Amino acid sequence: MSIGNVNQLSFEEICETCKHISIRWERVSKLVSRSVSQDKIGNLFDDFKTENFSNLTKQVEMLRIQGKEKNMLIFLLSMQNHMMSNIVHHYQG
Repeated sequence: MSIGNVNQLSFEEICETCKHISIRWERVSKLVSRSVSQDKIGNLFDDFKTENFSNLTKQVEMLRIQGKEKNMLIFLLSMQNHMMSNIVHHYQG
């Protein structure tokens, strides 16, 4: 008798076969859903890393630019003070 031929099985044997098939299907289903979930989590984590590293890179670049601007502003203010003191000394002397 082939496995696919249920006509020759008793009712109890058919029930047992259905139980075994159901148990196997549950196991396969859990394995598939677990691996799909792991893939989804992996993709979400990769997206999270990419987005956060991108944001951090932008923030570091902005801080670097602001640092240059701050240094330039300090330089210009010191030059202005120097020029003003030269003008004051020139007119005082």
